[in-house]
Amino acid sequence: MKPEDAWIKPAKIVLAIVWIVALACVLSPATFPAALATIGKWVFWVMLVAHVGELFTMWMPYTRKAPGSPLGNVVQVLIFGFVHGQAMRSAVDRKPAAQ
Repeated sequence: MKPEDAWIKPAKIVLAIVWIVALACVLSPATFPAALATIGKWVFWVMLVAHVGELFTMWMPYTRKAPGSPLGNVVQVLIFGFVHGQAMRSAVDRKPAAQ
């Protein structure tokens, strides 16, 4: 990992925590205070729509070129969005051109 990519892993951890809390708010809103459950549900749906939009507008070509399976890259973009997209772009840029 290049030094400028050092922020990717901590960002993925933070996003995973946000997704877990937001998903819990969607699946079991009664376990949270009403305001937090509402915010969590909004965060879940907004992040999902944003990451689907990112996938199709920015990252789809990289899902095929980046290391790993294309399906795995698609799922990671849906979860981590821009963060995984940057990781894919960085990996593709580091690959030597095939001759």
